[in-house]
Amino acid sequence: MEPITRRRASRQKTNLPAKLQQESTGRYVSAQAVDFSNYGALLEVDYPVHLQPGHRVRVAICGTARQVLLAATAMQPGTIVRFRICGNRCRVAVEFDPPQALAVAA
Repeated sequence: MEPITRRRASRQKTNLPAKLQQESTGRYVSAQAVDFSNYGALLEVDYPVHLQPGHRVRVAICGTARQVLLAATAMQPGTIVRFRICGNRCRVAVEFDPPQALAVAA
């Protein structure tokens, strides 16, 4: 029997800086990208934040570990589908809409 796969596209593992913007408040949150695909991204935030599934956000992932600035045009809209607090950190799963290639900023 074949295992059932939840993923619609393979994810690329990474450890790159990222930023997440809450659409409702405009607030930016610094994050670390754990993985991403054309359909979404898993981000880790180093401090507790108030986010919930269903919140609309925009996401951008840096092209290198040294890059710190990202253009607003590099941000991909999406919706938080999963949020989990792990000690002093948070993991945020975002589904992009519409699904498309996330341009990792170079």
